Amino acid sequence: MEVANKKKMADFTTNDMEVLMSVADNISTGLISHEMKFNIKKESDEELRYIKGLMNQTHNSFLVPMVAEINSLCHNVLKADKIVFFMYNKDIEHLYSLS
Repeated sequence: MEVANKKKMADFTTNDMEVLMSVADNISTGLISHEMKFNIKKESDEELRYIKGLMNQTHNSFLVPMVAEINSLCHNVLKADKIVFFMYNKDIEHLYSLS
């Protein structure tokens, strides 16, 4: 922060300097806080993408084959023409089918 040339060619007082230092301290504290919040959000978003990737991987490598196996067993046991499993995602309030 730079302040130059006080009006009427007067010198800056000790009080002026204290005010300027207080303003600069508050601005820097706000900027640091903003940067920290930005970094925390960025890290949180990255972790969320990672977790969603793991969930998708788990869904594809575990849930889908498991449902297919259960579906096959149910077809054999029940002699049904068609079996559909429904899943409900509470987070997005969405019902979808796995068959």
